Amino acid sequence: MGTGAVERRSVRTTDLDEAIQTLCETFGESDLRRADHEEPSFALRCARTGELITARWSITGADGGSRGTADAEPLILTGVVLGGRMRMRGRWEEVDTTRPFLYPEPVHADLEQLDMANLGITRSAVEQRASAITGVDGFELRFTGTAPFDPAMDQAWRDTTAYAARMTEALADGPGAALARVELVDLVIALLLRTFPNTTLDAVHRRDVTGPRGAALRRALQYVDDHAAEPVTVVEIAEAARLSPRGLYAAFQRDLGTTPMAHLREVRLHAVRDELRAMAPEDAGADVDAVALRWGFAHTRRFRERYASRFGEAPGDTLVR
Repeated sequence: MGTGAVERRSVRTTDLDEAIQTLCETFGESDLRRADHEEPSFALRCARTGELITARWSITGADGGSRGTADAEPLILTGVVLGGRMRMRGRWEEVDTTRPFLYPEPVHADLEQLDMANLGITRSAVEQRASAITGVDGFELRFTGTAPFDPAMDQAWRDTTAYAARMTEALADGPGAALARVELVDLVIALLLRTFPNTTLDAVHRRDVTGPRGAALRRALQYVDDHAAEPVTVVEIAEAARLSPRGLYAAFQRDLGTTPMAHLREVRLHAVRDELRAMAPEDAGADVDAVALRWGFAHTRRFRERYASRFGEAPGDTLVR
């Protein structure tokens, strides 16, 4: 990992174009949409070391914004809304900004009096750590959700964001500072991979991840993730894994202690939960049974029992939270 000196920046402006340029230089391709009846006011303070960036920024006089694909050194960027309001939409889903979140790419947002804290890490640094954790050279890191996998982790990531900002600002460029920066980056990456759903969380719990059977299982799991919203058969999963159906069953039983179709149901159950979390009870179509049916759960009572057993609450309780 690099140990580059800390670069600090502070900007305050009422020029929306300057605000947009600052966001682009800080986070990659970004844009803001001017509000109709309010003059813009923008402030940003950020610090960047070789692999890590912390930022606190606020904006009034803008009611929307977007972020595209990252620049030449892609960032895995997280956010914590400290004040105001943000409603964020990725390509496939709405992001719950009441919790700490990962930015999907691209993303569009509605803003109101926003006060935001960001913590970002270069993707190359995170991928290097993921390969070390899994023991797989060139491990394919993929984040599978935008919110912490457990709500109990929300405050921990808020604290991590604030701690990283304080430490990055405080680190001087004297003796020992480079080592301290490396340790800070390493800590943030380790917590990131433990907080947000990603493929390393599965890999570290599997045996034989480097062998041919491990590679086949990864292909099967990827196929299930990519096609969970579609009709899927065991034969199709086996073909994607380049195994016979019998070999597929054996791989799932050996490494995961389950069957391919049971795993598919688990993925779909999580998809139902994600969809319910993204809804407001008053939204059109906010019907638990209709959402469950879209994900293949036609038996209402059985679905509700399975959901309650898995998540410790009724699906209707998820919807109203």
